[in-house]
Amino acid sequence: MTDANTSPSPHTEWYFSRGDAELYDKCPRARFNRTILEGRGVIKVGSSFELSLGRIVHHAIENILIVQNPIALKDAALDAADRIEKVVANGEVPKKILPEFHEQFTQEARCLAEGLIWAWGLHVWPSIKANYHVHCIETQAAYRREWGETYMVLPTVADVVLQSKDDGSYVYPDWKTAAWVNGAWMDSWNRAAQLHTTALAVEQALGEEVEYCYIQALVKGRWQNGYQQSPLCWAYQHTDTGEWRYKYTAGNKWQRTPMWSTGTSMEDWIRNMPQEIAMNLVPRTPPIIIDRDLAETWWRQRVVKEERIKEGKEKLLRLGVAPNLGTGPRATKTAGAHRAQAIMDVHFPQHFDQCAPVIGFRCDYYDVCHSPTIGDDPIGSGLYRRRPTYAERIKEEGTQ
Repeated sequence: MTDANTSPSPHTEWYFSRGDAELYDKCPRARFNRTILEGRGVIKVGSSFELSLGRIVHHAIENILIVQNPIALKDAALDAADRIEKVVANGEVPKKILPEFHEQFTQEARCLAEGLIWAWGLHVWPSIKANYHVHCIETQAAYRREWGETYMVLPTVADVVLQSKDDGSYVYPDWKTAAWVNGAWMDSWNRAAQLHTTALAVEQALGEEVEYCYIQALVKGRWQNGYQQSPLCWAYQHTDTGEWRYKYTAGNKWQRTPMWSTGTSMEDWIRNMPQEIAMNLVPRTPPIIIDRDLAETWWRQRVVKEERIKEGKEKLLRLGVAPNLGTGPRATKTAGAHRAQAIMDVHFPQHFDQCAPVIGFRCDYYDVCHSPTIGDDPIGSGLYRRRPTYAERIKEEGTQ
């Protein structure tokens, strides 16, 4: 019989996501706001066009892989266009796009969603069908590491796991929508520790080794100079000959023309697109072999960081005093409040260069940190809501 007083205590589990880990490295205070503030963290109300586009494209590809017939491709492409149009109509328009361009942007968004699906379907899917079985889709996995009395748990969802028809080996591709792709972007994934750790989580779920990973990019282009710079949205026509070209051509007689005004279906638009341009829309990295040493190093450092976050959270809970989140001179009136602020400064310091960086987007938690009234009650401000649990998020995304 085991003595209850001497038996080992059960391990606790500390969950964090890939996005949580990346956010902490970017700014520890933002990580606090996202995962701890108001009990389980807060997120901004609404979404962003970029996130919605990526989610819609991912969902469409999954449906194609499940049904696996040409009708599924056509239906998925049209459904993606309709869904992104609703997203834009609901106000998810990048802030840099002025109101007078909103109608045009709606058409561009439809072209992007539908066109990326057709580009993937015509230039990527045939190779997958020829060489792989689809082993599983949207596989939930979790990589666990023991750390003292705690299991550090990295849950993840693999877009798809493929199995080679040739030798039965497993391959893990990851879809990534991107504004642009170059050689440096492609090469960076060889050292992306979280890609390798996600692959390890997939291995744990499969009970089999993954031979390699790869990143499948879906390139949407950038909105600059008053239009979405993508051959999915615009092309150039010669005013004398009527010849079409899918990228910028210098000369007075080449006129930029919106795809949606040509009377051509997106399927034909992609089929008639030069191979080089089409493949630039759906490039993929070479095979990436799991770097187990890199993943191990990342995990050693990650568990130290996560332990620091866990310790800071527990100290605040024991103290029972909400910290002052702002950057201004608001005075703390009690010894407990001073202590709470000290804990925040040690465990969740602010990286002010990330508040509104010169390149990139303003932090989602800018208002929490820099507006006293919003920082005191982010949910009551209407700008933020409590972060949904994983089950709640899946339900939300499934109803969109």
